[in-house]
Amino acid sequence: MKPILTLLILLTFLTFLSPPAHAYTYTMKGGSVRINLESIDKENLDQEIKNLRQEYQDSKDSELKKIINKLLKERRLQIKEVQEKQSEDEEQKEKQKNILATYFSVKDNGRTMANGKKFRNADIVAAHSSLPIGTRIKIKSHVTGEEFTATIQDNQPGKLKDCPLVLSKTALVKNLFNNNWDILEEIQKTGTRVEIVVLDKITPDETEKKYLPPKSDAEKIKESETPKKISNIIKTRREIIQLRKEYEESNNPEILEEIKKLQETSKRLSRVQRNRLRTENAEFTAFQTGLATYYSYIFNGRSTANGEIFSNEKMTAAHRTLPIGTNVRVHNTDTKMNVVVRINDRGPYGKQDRVIDLSKEAFAQLYGGDWANLSRGIAPVELYIIP
Repeated sequence: MKPILTLLILLTFLTFLSPPAHAYTYTMKGGSVRINLESIDKENLDQEIKNLRQEYQDSKDSELKKIINKLLKERRLQIKEVQEKQSEDEEQKEKQKNILATYFSVKDNGRTMANGKKFRNADIVAAHSSLPIGTRIKIKSHVTGEEFTATIQDNQPGKLKDCPLVLSKTALVKNLFNNNWDILEEIQKTGTRVEIVVLDKITPDETEKKYLPPKSDAEKIKESETPKKISNIIKTRREIIQLRKEYEESNNPEILEEIKKLQETSKRLSRVQRNRLRTENAEFTAFQTGLATYYSYIFNGRSTANGEIFSNEKMTAAHRTLPIGTNVRVHNTDTKMNVVVRINDRGPYGKQDRVIDLSKEAFAQLYGGDWANLSRGIAPVELYIIP
């Protein structure tokens, strides 16, 4: 008798330790049903409710009915949450069809963006106040219908109210407004309406892996330590020495011809190097300092002093005395930015402190490509002649 009793006690103990065989468990005590609620599969409530309803049909237990009603209520809450999320997603998509976009300020030039890179208004850059860094989006203008694809590189919001999208001036003007730089003044005040479509969304974890901090100067120097340090002149001279040794041993006239060709190449490379050094030395001292101005739009299509047709989008300039065709590096002493222009016209005339007259595009490059700075009218510059 004792072994049977011991076995029953052991089986009862194991029953309590073992996990439930079903999604729910119950025991019958005088016709009453007890449910282990912790074992209910919340991810599959529909099936659980169906099973419990079947049990209720057999037992008609009032406690079981209360549990079923509780689970039904929980299921309704689940459905409501899903519907709300779907509604939120649809609302977000609808909002993205009509959002306000603006452009970066010239003060942002050189600033480190959220992806670790330096911002330049001359590059194609897009920022969004909420989309993760690395997200690819398609941007379409409501005004022109033009569209282009960009990658979110920063999370800076626009200065205008409810303006989540900020573009570099180059991305905005060239890709959405067909190079109409005059539109910037209007956009600065009111923004412009666009539609964005998310093409490829990056998760925060992927963002951390993809966009690492900028490399240190030591790392950059280490990467640059390659065989390229040996100049072409040195390589050519080494080849000449080797061929001379071979010629002394064989007296092959073909080797002698190859030596002569390499000697001509060495002379040419030496001339190029001397010219480069002269250019670098010439740029240590400014040829002229003063103020730079820019052409009016009325000059577009007119002939310059050398007979070319003037365009405010070309990198050209006018100077009073420099020979036509001279290349000049113009350095903005305020922004520390440079632009190289070719002299093809005479001017500016009037005030003597105006030393060079630039195309609008060249003047804008002194401020990172920002045509909005044309309103300044003048820029303090230094001129360096490039031989």
